[in-house]
Amino acid sequence: MVRGLVLDKKRGNILKMDRHKYVKVAYHGFREMSKEEKVAAYGSTLIRDSFDEPDYALIDTLFSLGEAYLFAQLVDFMDSNPAKVPSGTDYALMYRDVRSAVDLCHRDGTLKRMVAKEPSRGISMKTWQLCRCFKCLENLDAPRSW
Repeated sequence: MVRGLVLDKKRGNILKMDRHKYVKVAYHGFREMSKEEKVAAYGSTLIRDSFDEPDYALIDTLFSLGEAYLFAQLVDFMDSNPAKVPSGTDYALMYRDVRSAVDLCHRDGTLKRMVAKEPSRGISMKTWQLCRCFKCLENLDAPRSW
């Protein structure tokens, strides 16, 4: 997991910030923003008490990484195909739709069914070996009746 990743819902950007909330790197979709673009959008000094909801979302879990990746793909699609995007759609609305779709996928079991159907597409052999290893460790921790 990478610390300091924040998604800017309004501008369609993904930000890498340092511990002082200074934007070190910024991407619009998958395109790295120039220093000038970054400074124009976020300033060049330390900004306190910002980058919070509702305009920003923390990318702080493994689930949110997939969500951020999908959002970045849609930002690129929206920017390069404006005629194919419904009018009135902005980055914030798109983020809400992505967030809802990801929640629904997890809630209704769609994702689990797809992985269970073809586990080799999403789970490597090393993952299976790691699961067996964890199971062994779990068994070692179990109460003993000697």
